[in-house]
Amino acid sequence: AVMAVWGAPLEQPDHARRAALATLEMVHRLAQLNRGWETRGWPRLEIGCGLNSGPMVFGNMGSEQHLALTVMGDNVNLGSRLEGTNKTYRTNIIASESTVRAAGDAIVTRELDLIRVKGREEAVRMYEILGTGDERQRWEPLIREFELGLTHYRSRRWDDASACFERALEVKPGDGPALLYLERCARFATDPPPPTWTGVTVMETK
Repeated sequence: AVMAVWGAPLEQPDHARRAALATLEMVHRLAQLNRGWETRGWPRLEIGCGLNSGPMVFGNMGSEQHLALTVMGDNVNLGSRLEGTNKTYRTNIIASESTVRAAGDAIVTRELDLIRVKGREEAVRMYEILGTGDERQRWEPLIREFELGLTHYRSRRWDDASACFERALEVKPGDGPALLYLERCARFATDPPPPTWTGVTVMETK
């Protein structure tokens, strides 16, 4: 794993934008590498990136025998948790609401879920970073169908939600989050969640 930090030791007001664009470039470059590797008969590689923004402790940590320049704190841990959720949602880049808000129009995102991660009591709204700001029109049909599906899903309208996620798959065949929600809708249609269910997903990622 690689941990990258923006905004320290020198202040970078656009740290969230830089981080988001860097992950998009990583995924783009990996796609290029995969095409070359496939022609050689080599296996594909996939990566997952988790982004979070907020106050962190920055500096040399460790002991007299071994010091490392790093960051620590709850916001660092959340970034790591988000990275791990990519496997569940079959995505490459997941960011917290704080990062998405700070990055602004530089990126295009879609809301993925409200999750409760290990070590946190409050739910976290997380997003998939789909592309750069100038690609917004390309992604709008997918975002529209998927987010309408989320609205139906949280209102327990499983059939309506499934129809939206099916249309999302028509826009983007093989879309991981849409496939995941179709599985959830099918399960909840036969085994509904309890009345206290608020649409929050409990994640057990380390």
